[in-house]
Amino acid sequence: MLKTLRGIKEAKKIIKGFNPDIVIGTGGYICGPVIMAAKKLKLPTMLHESNAFPGKAVKMLLKKTDVVMVSFEEAKKRLPKAQKVVVTGTPTKILKKEPNLSEKIALKEKYKLNPAKPTVLAFGGSQGAKAINDAIIDLSEKKLNKNYQILLASRTKAI
Repeated sequence: MLKTLRGIKEAKKIIKGFNPDIVIGTGGYICGPVIMAAKKLKLPTMLHESNAFPGKAVKMLLKKTDVVMVSFEEAKKRLPKAQKVVVTGTPTKILKKEPNLSEKIALKEKYKLNPAKPTVLAFGGSQGAKAINDAIIDLSEKKLNKNYQILLASRTKAI
């Protein structure tokens, strides 16, 4: 509790330092003190929940937030106490251009991938990350991906 109170105080200093128009949290314990600090400073706040099953932080901050943005319609139903919920989808990075052949070859070399095999990029986040990572590692260890190769974007283990 003491760390949370300190976090709110530190977040207020940071927020005052650059005077934003709005504060947006993306879930996780770290956004709690920031959203609370923003509310104390009377700034508009928003949360974005990328999961179909909203996390604890989002549920705890519902009443302190002006708008909750969700990626899935199902998530909206799981937040009945929220004042305002909007289905927005999940923001993603859009490539400005398709990589050319030499860029694709360079990327495959960088990650030691076979240019002749199709590549599957696997990644997960938040509550499902461990299960996805474990499943991909198991698949790879059992050599069940003979016709394709897997590039796993993970913070837990490289394969």
